Amino acid sequence: MIAVHCEYCGKEIGSAAFCRYCGKKVTPPPKIEPWKQSVPLSILGVALSALLMFFFQTKGLEGALLLGLWTLFAIIWFAGMLPSRLDDYQSERELAQKEHRDFAPKTKLVSFLNCLFAGIFGLLLNRGFNRNSLGVANKALVCLSIAGVVLTFVVGASIGFLYVAPFEHFAMRVNSTVRQDTNDAGETLYETSRETADIIVFEPYQGEVGFSPDQMGKGYEDFDWIQTDDVSFAGDLTLGEGESRHYGVVASFDDASGYYDAILVAHVQGGFHRVYEIRIFLRGGDVASWRQTLTDVLGDFYPFD
Repeated sequence: MIAVHCEYCGKEIGSAAFCRYCGKKVTPPPKIEPWKQSVPLSILGVALSALLMFFFQTKGLEGALLLGLWTLFAIIWFAGMLPSRLDDYQSERELAQKEHRDFAPKTKLVSFLNCLFAGIFGLLLNRGFNRNSLGVANKALVCLSIAGVVLTFVVGASIGFLYVAPFEHFAMRVNSTVRQDTNDAGETLYETSRETADIIVFEPYQGEVGFSPDQMGKGYEDFDWIQTDDVSFAGDLTLGEGESRHYGVVASFDDASGYYDAILVAHVQGGFHRVYEIRIFLRGGDVASWRQTLTDVLGDFYPFD
């Protein structure tokens, strides 16, 4: 408890409204409130930070560039603007004490931006401010800020390169670059690979899922493929418990050329009667491993429309 002295005679009087030594009425001490984290805005900042990470990851290389720009803003905030705000807070608090007036720091913006730019680390930083009305020490501030920005950048960058959405209609988790191309028929397609499989995703078209020529507009007999019953589904493609977001059909083929051990073709229903065609070319493995690869690929495929 801060000792209160009479402003007239200087004697310590505790919390009394009148000085028991000189009898004069004493002005009550000002209410100096400590730095308090705005919990709602902190949570909002963490949530928006997570949403931004997802947004970056759906934009491929463009998302990585946006993440770099976002990180630059974070550095500007933590390296320049935040220390300046803390200095202003300390100065305003000291001035309020001298002038015997109440003081309540404005913490909403700081709480929000700390969590927006540093995610979970922003919560730790805000908590440090809560424990010390002046904020944390400069060294701790620098360390927490740098750790928050670096960690969030690393997480965002890694996710950004793992998730690539080369076209506006879908996002797909991959471990390698997705290359956009156009085939002889003028169809836009996206090529990528994972472990023992090469993958092609075609730009969505209007239609229904299926493999008959009238539904697809083309057959597969010209590709020198032989349809098999090794891996085939029809109707809802259920990807684990609670995962039934994809509707479509899957057929398997043998590659007569012998280059691939199996070829899986999936037709996935998107929104607005759009259909995605996903081809998976497998090298090695058996039927069980092919089914697992199919499940993994479809589980990492996210149609947007």
